[in-house]
Amino acid sequence: VHLSLPGQVSSRLGCFRPGLEQLEFHLPVPPDPDPPRSDQEAELLPRERFPGGSFLGDRLLVSSPHGKVSRVDSPSSEVCSVSVHEPGIALAPQPFSLPADRMEAVRKGLVLRGYSGDALEFMLLRHRVSSQRQYQSCWLKFLEHLGDRSIAHDAITRDVVFNFLALLAKTKKYRTLSVYKCALRHPLLFLINLELDCEEMVFLRCGFFNANPPERRAPSAVWSLDVVLYYLVRGPFEPLESTSWRFLCQKTLLLFLLASGRRISDLANLSPSFRWEKDRLFLLWRDGFMSKGLNMDFRPEPPSIAKLAIKGDRGDLLCPVRAWNAFRRKRASPSCLTFKDGFFWPFNQKTL
Repeated sequence: VHLSLPGQVSSRLGCFRPGLEQLEFHLPVPPDPDPPRSDQEAELLPRERFPGGSFLGDRLLVSSPHGKVSRVDSPSSEVCSVSVHEPGIALAPQPFSLPADRMEAVRKGLVLRGYSGDALEFMLLRHRVSSQRQYQSCWLKFLEHLGDRSIAHDAITRDVVFNFLALLAKTKKYRTLSVYKCALRHPLLFLINLELDCEEMVFLRCGFFNANPPERRAPSAVWSLDVVLYYLVRGPFEPLESTSWRFLCQKTLLLFLLASGRRISDLANLSPSFRWEKDRLFLLWRDGFMSKGLNMDFRPEPPSIAKLAIKGDRGDLLCPVRAWNAFRRKRASPSCLTFKDGFFWPFNQKTL
């Protein structure tokens, strides 16, 4: 007979919360028991229990003197078992595994914290696509490190992450290590509640900095603006109306860079749209593009250029607005019917 008693269920039964505990013992009853005697004392019967279970050491199974029960073996086939498992609970827990996709790990962690689909839609836009690609590469490197050292994903602690970063410090620069730290922080925090921003991390990053201080940014190319402008007013860049598509694009782009002072990414994502405000021409971006300087506190204006007013017959050869008009006319010609939405078609940020 299996009895169910209140208690903590053993983890090997597949349950991980307070429930019912099994207690097994045999209660054989002979066909012709002896007549009861009034002077007979109640006797405890032998029983079996699971490890960690509760004993019934002081409980009487025979509460009144109705005769001694003879001990005979009971066939195992007559034992009635009552299961204490709840439907849907597995007998063994499945091993925990971090998703290979970093954004999926972030999403799962936020779902576990109770955020709705509407909230997730905005929260997952925290980083731009370029940052997500960079962080994904770091995330895969971390998962590969765990696999090489046979570290279970449910056994990740701060020391595991710090040891991984220290291993990278032998070949990576300080700024690269900072990117790895940022890539690991959010998925580990949201999914397994592991916070990496702590005093130990401050010590570790200071050590990285002192051991291999970051170098200054590479110096810009040294060239003479006078020489560049000298060539832009001559062939093959002039006359603009008859020059090749390649030289027209190069001259227009260079004049845009000098006149606007903006990043190459800002100009590579220009659209054919524009607007005039007083004496300045604002070149509008393509839909969905976000400038690198854009954040919650600052929203940069689109690049703008103005007419170059220089006296003389050839004073407009370096005017960016003149180059813009010539480029638009060339772009609208029948030979360029396959234009996309970008202004500097068929170039992109890398080829510009």
